[in-house]
Amino acid sequence: MPQANQTQSNHKSILLTGVSGVGKSTIAYHAPQPIAALLLDKSSIDIPPGVDADGIFYKQYPPAQIDLSKDDHGRARNIADGIITDIQLLRDHFMAKKPLKMKMFDGTFEDWPTPKTVILEGGDFLAQHVLNLICARHNKKNPDEWDNVFTPWGLRLVELHAIYDQLTYLPCNVIVTTGPEEETKMVTSPNGKKSSEKTGRIMPDLGGAMCMEGPRKFASSLYIDASSGKHLARTRSNAKYIGFKLSGHFGEQEQIDITLDRKQTVMIDDRSYTVNLWQKLFE
Repeated sequence: MPQANQTQSNHKSILLTGVSGVGKSTIAYHAPQPIAALLLDKSSIDIPPGVDADGIFYKQYPPAQIDLSKDDHGRARNIADGIITDIQLLRDHFMAKKPLKMKMFDGTFEDWPTPKTVILEGGDFLAQHVLNLICARHNKKNPDEWDNVFTPWGLRLVELHAIYDQLTYLPCNVIVTTGPEEETKMVTSPNGKKSSEKTGRIMPDLGGAMCMEGPRKFASSLYIDASSGKHLARTRSNAKYIGFKLSGHFGEQEQIDITLDRKQTVMIDDRSYTVNLWQKLFE
């Protein structure tokens, strides 16, 4: 039977949540290289200052293929199929030692090195693409076409669990970025009418029930905020923020200042490098 001191790994699984521009990608691209990045939520990649761009290999996923000239267009599954194929390719590369030959959306192939870090940018976008996949599989244009209104969301939850299980079990660092989601609950009015109501509690947006269940799949789940004029990483949950934690840092302060300024740079060979946020947060 393996002992705890024999099974420890330096590989980290990280979920980063926050609105656009707060520094999620900056943290992610400070991770160990080579990096394999799968971009669901942007058309270009922003390399932080001081990070070696030659060590980052990325694939951009375009919008789903639909015919906007038709009012009755269905749901396109090509992006969900593509991301599932690519995650399985990464799995087979690690587990079966198959070459990591990534097929791009223009039909060309790129040979990628074995990554030390895999980044998936856009967990909230993944949830929408998987919903498109579920609708397309069942020949539905919208979730409300099911007789049971809970069916498509349950099917999406199963699919998302399978995707994140494959992703987070890769033997390398894994980082997923996503936006925040405000929790909703069903309320019943005195006349018996049901409606949804915001609770004010913030969680990672991974799609429906996955917002609550998904963070458990990651060793660390941080909320990145810049509303106070500083960039702060929340390390644990409270009454307002749920699903957040920082693995291996017992007694850590509730928020860590990750603001980068001139005082947090070093000069090497006449070039300015910022402090490595990956090391600051996770090492």
